Amino acid sequence: MGWRDYFWIFAVGVAPVTYEEGLFFLPDAFDCLRQNTDGDGIQIDSGVIWFISHHADRLKADGLLAACQGEVDRCFAHWTRQFVVIHFDQAACEAKGWRLKRFNIVEDSQVLCETIEALVQWETNRAWGESFIARLAESENDPLQSAWFLEYAHEATCWGEFHQYPENLGRERALLERHARIVLESKELFDVHPTYWEDVFDGLNL
Repeated sequence: MGWRDYFWIFAVGVAPVTYEEGLFFLPDAFDCLRQNTDGDGIQIDSGVIWFISHHADRLKADGLLAACQGEVDRCFAHWTRQFVVIHFDQAACEAKGWRLKRFNIVEDSQVLCETIEALVQWETNRAWGESFIARLAESENDPLQSAWFLEYAHEATCWGEFHQYPENLGRERALLERHARIVLESKELFDVHPTYWEDVFDGLNL
């Protein structure tokens, strides 16, 4: 089975499966989401999160909600295990039909951000996303964690939501500056993708 199957099984608001049927497919759907092969995870992230949010009470009663949280945490850990930036220079942008001088994409960033957005949107398990972002924010001297925190902050700022989620986090200039300093001091992360960081720092007014 692939993402198209899970897309229809967990279709937001109109999932054609019963609670019990959804449980049968949920472990494999989480595997598909976590692997995010060719970026296909973004096709099912909202549906999977909607299903476990919609059925949160039943999952809790059956002793399964904590397992679902564990699967979401596994997804977060897998997506942020490395920080890979795909850079498109002007020629590459033109080949794509983009009228841009450059463009950067961080692998797994979209599925990460969309999963957090879905947790916020469906409310029930919002705290799972908040806990993950808080862990990134509280990390000390870990360039990888700082890179992901700044990437999330930059993306969420583009959505206009970072100043609200988690509350006041976006207003903590010292926090953003601390993580930017950690990245700047990390030659491995900063020197490889200077134009990416230039855009992120500019977007965060750092």
